[in-house]
Amino acid sequence: MAGLPARQNESSSPTKDDKIREAVADALAKGLSPPEIARRIAPDDDKRRAYWRKRIWKMVRSDAIFHAKLAEYAQGELALGLLPATQRLTKRAARLGKPPEVKLVYEASGFHNSRVKHEHSGDIKVTLDMPRPERRDEDDDVIDAEVVED
Repeated sequence: MAGLPARQNESSSPTKDDKIREAVADALAKGLSPPEIARRIAPDDDKRRAYWRKRIWKMVRSDAIFHAKLAEYAQGELALGLLPATQRLTKRAARLGKPPEVKLVYEASGFHNSRVKHEHSGDIKVTLDMPRPERRDEDDDVIDAEVVED
């Protein structure tokens, strides 16, 4: 993702801080809040719980490596939801035929790009081969016609 720090060499063994970042990011990905994480780390010690709560919030606010971890989790969640969302969108577009859904399906599949200006050069010739109706003479009388007045 743009703006995130470059990946560190993953061949080196993770440090204690890396393990903490990983554990906190995992807990946040599971839906726990920072106070809940601190409560699980130090259930009986108010001072340690306050320390961990502050440390977690500091990671959330300003730790670039932690932000990269969160971005990895978010990308994973998006990737997991991509196929089911695409299937639902495609079914909805086919069922309802609403232009926004249909347009999104075409653009996402690569069949259409709205940013490309489609210009065609050359002559276009259209030929319609349709039989013409038979001409009737005006002398033919209309049979069984009624005149209805309003």
